[in-house]
Amino acid sequence: MKIYTVRDTAADYFLPPYFARTDDQAKRMFIGSLGDSFPYRRDFGLFWVGEFNEETGVIYGVDPVQVLAGLSIPDKMDPTITQNEESAIQ
Repeated sequence: MKIYTVRDTAADYFLPPYFARTDDQAKRMFIGSLGDSFPYRRDFGLFWVGEFNEETGVIYGVDPVQVLAGLSIPDKMDPTITQNEESAIQ
């Protein structure tokens, strides 16, 4: 399983790591987690930082590798708009 973290460049720190099986799953989780911070997505980036072996429990770290820059996320993927649209339909 892969280990990811989000870098907040405005605050100059990495957020606590999380786990995902694929880069696409991690991207989806990252975009969804932006919530009300979506307008400031340029301040955030998703990074792969290692692997967790589920059989041995061993964690292997790597130098952070950027998987997705927040600025590259299109406006149409704003999770707050999606949530509001879903609420209006129900």
